[in-house]
Amino acid sequence: MKLKKLLPNKLRKLIHENFGVNQNSKIVQLFLNDGKIKTEFSITNAASFFDPENAYESSKYNIELYDCNGSLLESKIISLPKFGSKAIKPEIEFKCAIPKIGMFVAQSLSPNNFSNKNKNLGLLNCHFYAFYQSVIDKSIALIHPQHFLTPHRYNKIKPYYWVSQYVINTKNITRVEVYQLSVLENWELESGTELIDAKSNQIIDENSYFMKVRNIKKTVYDIKKIRDKSAYVKIGVKSLCGDNAKPLLFIYSDDGNFTATHA
Repeated sequence: MKLKKLLPNKLRKLIHENFGVNQNSKIVQLFLNDGKIKTEFSITNAASFFDPENAYESSKYNIELYDCNGSLLESKIISLPKFGSKAIKPEIEFKCAIPKIGMFVAQSLSPNNFSNKNKNLGLLNCHFYAFYQSVIDKSIALIHPQHFLTPHRYNKIKPYYWVSQYVINTKNITRVEVYQLSVLENWELESGTELIDAKSNQIIDENSYFMKVRNIKKTVYDIKKIRDKSAYVKIGVKSLCGDNAKPLLFIYSDDGNFTATHA
């Protein structure tokens, strides 16, 4: 019989709420504070919505802020009530100097039950959204994170070349900003991005760089220079730096507005 079945419910709840028995994966998303875009995050006590009958009245979360070179700037523990959510503005939530580009990380410390696994839903990781807003309020983008910090060596599989199936119509597009995150904590590698003609699959432009652990690299492609020759383009990545670690694209139009998406 499992330990959790031997403990009275009140004791299980006391252990859970005071010690944060389990730790889920650290979910990662890009943070921007570059004078053009500001970022806010919204965390939800998702476990209480998924399984309200068994949810605790309060759940704990670890939140962290890293700079673009992978250095941890600050971490803190927050609590969310049952069915609760919290808007996180890094410049208010953290006391450290806020970087222009970095990583925001959120980790559930008090999952829905002792085993850290819901029998119907599987592992319950932290759920949050990144809200990117133009500082002059011209446009916004809402992104759900899709990768997590990876402490192992990428499942012992060599990172692979990858081409996005997201096709960009270059008409009225000024530039594309590509942000690649390495979520690997124990592996440095050569990588880079490519701008590819979607019809011919020929490389139009490219950028190569070295990715350290928890590293962020930015590439800007000037679309105005190529849109007369290439009506549709897509992005390639020379080495995908983590499980499902697709880059983020910020696509700017001629009028200054942007849209953001996973590549």
